[in-house]
Amino acid sequence: GSDGSDGSYGGDGVSDDGSLELSTLTRSSAFANGVAGFLTYDAHLPPELLQVPRINRGDVPLHHVRLIHEQLKRLRNALFLSRLLSRALVLPPMLCSCELGFWIKHVEEDCRAGGHHTLQLPYLCPVDHYLFPRTLARSRFAHRERSFLENPRTPESARRSMTVDVCRGSGCDAESVGDGQLLLAASPTAASIRRRLGHLNVSILHFSDVLGSFGGFESKMRTARFHSEAQELLSGWCCTSHPAFKKLGGEVPYLLPPLPGQREWRGTPKLAWAANTIAQLFREANQSTVADELEPCATSRSGRTGEGCA
Repeated sequence: GSDGSDGSYGGDGVSDDGSLELSTLTRSSAFANGVAGFLTYDAHLPPELLQVPRINRGDVPLHHVRLIHEQLKRLRNALFLSRLLSRALVLPPMLCSCELGFWIKHVEEDCRAGGHHTLQLPYLCPVDHYLFPRTLARSRFAHRERSFLENPRTPESARRSMTVDVCRGSGCDAESVGDGQLLLAASPTAASIRRRLGHLNVSILHFSDVLGSFGGFESKMRTARFHSEAQELLSGWCCTSHPAFKKLGGEVPYLLPPLPGQREWRGTPKLAWAANTIAQLFREANQSTVADELEPCATSRSGRTGEGCA
């Protein structure tokens, strides 16, 4: 079927890839360049993820990989939500807790590249420290730079926002609307998201809990497509002397965490070797939760199966 890029949509105003047809959305001067508005989210992280322990030179910095992993869970949901709603994601302030090097062992024991001893860790990652900008520019994930809303050239008409909060428990009125606030039942499906948020005439939808604001797709094909295309955006960390990563010149690729509860996508098959290697490193460090989230193949511990398995 069509992915919507050729302009073909179903009768409900939804393209085959699940995004809303723009003609079904209320337009204003704020909704420019083919998007129906913008999407932002809270990027708060637990303080323990921001610690920067010393490493052995040449090792994979697991604290940094875990920090990126947790942020990619949020970024994944935000990318999916923005695409479903035909909005542009304002890129978040991503944090890096180990500097990106240029060659193997360029990064020293303090996780700074040689000679960069005044760099404060963690630091705000430039976009090319975790994404491929050219791939992002060609993708179907509309976006704006991190500073978009602070830019004085951004019109005031693009700044009117509504906050989406997640409603949990029996005592809350799920899906009610307050002054500048909307309550959304936890872990909604893609169809519920489109039905509830797809026609709001507001420039910015801000998600206070982006992890709890998306529960998955109805279609196995759509699940695999969105995950695969998001994985293609991700770059990696340079550089380790671990022998498994020699084929990439020491680069450790970043891996998109699969949405929990689904089995249609367990990682890109061509990166299954990297997922298994990184998962094993986390197991050896007694961080089995991260390992389980990354491991593509069935094991005696998890019992999962994935398309990355041989």
